[in-house]
Amino acid sequence: MFQYKLKTGPNGETIKCKARLCAHGDLQFDSEFGETFTPTSRFSMIRLIIAIAVQAGLTLYQFDIRGAFLCAPIDREIYLKLPPGYSPPPGKTAKLLRSLYGLRQAPSAFHALFKEWLLKYWFKPIGGDRVTFMLRRGLSVVLLSIYVDDGIAATNDEGLYKEFLADLSKDFELSDQGKLDWYLGVSVKQDLANKLTVLSQAQYVKDILERFGMTGATP
Repeated sequence: MFQYKLKTGPNGETIKCKARLCAHGDLQFDSEFGETFTPTSRFSMIRLIIAIAVQAGLTLYQFDIRGAFLCAPIDREIYLKLPPGYSPPPGKTAKLLRSLYGLRQAPSAFHALFKEWLLKYWFKPIGGDRVTFMLRRGLSVVLLSIYVDDGIAATNDEGLYKEFLADLSKDFELSDQGKLDWYLGVSVKQDLANKLTVLSQAQYVKDILERFGMTGATP
C-alpha cells in the first residue's frame, strides 16, 4: 500500500509531501522477521544535549536520512504483493532485496546498520539509550543523537561536522538541514552570544486548540 503524509514546519506550513510504498507488517509470519525492538532517543536526552550545547557553547545542527529504512539489508526471504496500478507478469510477484517501510524488522535493521557505520567512524556510544554517540578528535567534539531517521548534533568544530556529513552521504542519502530550528515538533532558537536556547511548542498547542474547537477560549 502507499502511505501519504505531510511534513509541517514551525508555523504549521507544509514543508514536504511524502508518499511511501509500505508493506503490511501485520500480515508477516513469525518466520519472516527476527529482532523488532528499536531504541529511539528520549526527549530528555535531546534536552540534555541542548543544555550541554548551551553550557559549552556548542552549535546545534540537524539532518535527515532520506528513505532510511530502504538502506538496510534483510536476512529473510520476503515476497510482496504489488499495489494497484502495478501488474507483474502472470505467475510473478516481487521479492524484496532490501528492507521496506512497514516491515516489522525495518526499524531494527536500519538502527543496526547505522550504528555499525558510526562505530566504524570512531563514534562512541554514551548514555543508556543506545542512540546517542560522541566523536572526539583532539579538542573537537561532535555529540549526536538519532530519533528514527532524524539526527541532532552539537559541535564546537563546524569543519569536523561537515566532514562527518560528507562521509556519511557516501553511504546514505542525506538532507542537511543546517542549524537546528525545528525538531520533533519543537521550535528551537539558539543564541550562542548570550548562551541561551529557547524551546517552544506553540504550534503544537495551537493545533490541539484547533482540534477541540477551543481557539477562542480564554484562560
